[in-house]
Amino acid sequence: MRKFCSQQSAIMSHLSDVQRGLAVTSVSSSANLMGVSRTTVSRVMTAYTKLGKVSSEKRYSGRNSKLTARDRRALKRKVTLKHKTTLPQIATEMNTHLQSTVSTKTIQRELHSASIHGRVTISKPLVSPQIAMKRRQWCRDHQNWAQQQ
Repeated sequence: MRKFCSQQSAIMSHLSDVQRGLAVTSVSSSANLMGVSRTTVSRVMTAYTKLGKVSSEKRYSGRNSKLTARDRRALKRKVTLKHKTTLPQIATEMNTHLQSTVSTKTIQRELHSASIHGRVTISKPLVSPQIAMKRRQWCRDHQNWAQQQ
């Protein structure tokens, strides 16, 4: 009996909102119309009459975030202004302004969700004006290099 009830509640959770809206006539005719059992339709109807609920999705599930939307905007602003700041420095700076402390992992997770990732820059050779002039001269000298060989 218990297994049957859990199967029915699983079916109830898979009903679409349209099917739930169709369950306004008698239980038997609604069940025949939608192709589900009478128990499923009965549960939907009682959930609507008792709780006013027409969907089976849970709202506000999961743990609350430590950072508010305002904190996230401030974090993003701090990182974009000072892009060479390390993660522990950002965390200590944020913790001075927040009511509850946040870890570096939390900061990193929030930055990743904002599409801000730490990347190592490619080391490039220093091109001073004298070196740039020598490079241009080399290019001019070897402009027809393939034809000379």
